[in-house]
Amino acid sequence: MPAVAEAPAARHFGIGLPDVPAVPPRKGAGCAPVTTSSDGRGRSTASWAPRAGSPLEKYVFPGGLIPSVRAIEDAVRDHTAMRLVGSREFGRDHAETLRRWRERFLARGDEVASLGFDETFRRMWEFYLAYSEAGFRVGYLGVRQFTAVK
Repeated sequence: MPAVAEAPAARHFGIGLPDVPAVPPRKGAGCAPVTTSSDGRGRSTASWAPRAGSPLEKYVFPGGLIPSVRAIEDAVRDHTAMRLVGSREFGRDHAETLRRWRERFLARGDEVASLGFDETFRRMWEFYLAYSEAGFRVGYLGVRQFTAVK
């Protein structure tokens, strides 16, 4: 799976979009998978984390934003020469990916520790993987691949 755009800083959401019309330079198509929120509006990670200032908001995605599908559609329409022509949701599949990553991470705890990561880091990372898996599994979070043309 290609890299997923995850929790861009809220203050930067849409900033790079004016550059998108240059890619491709003439006509063409492109795809981008993006982590999305399901509630119809972008959410800062402070609002979807268990509490503001939580380890997720503080260490994993500080100041991040999980945009809604509509926010992405609006930003592409309003700030680029691209036109969205399709999308595919696969958040529940991503939940399974996260479950497998967490299992492998936990199975290799000694190796992770030997790399210098302490118990606090390991527990925070386990929490992040489990919490995110649950969000994708119940549909609160999504992963949507957008297809755009110029």
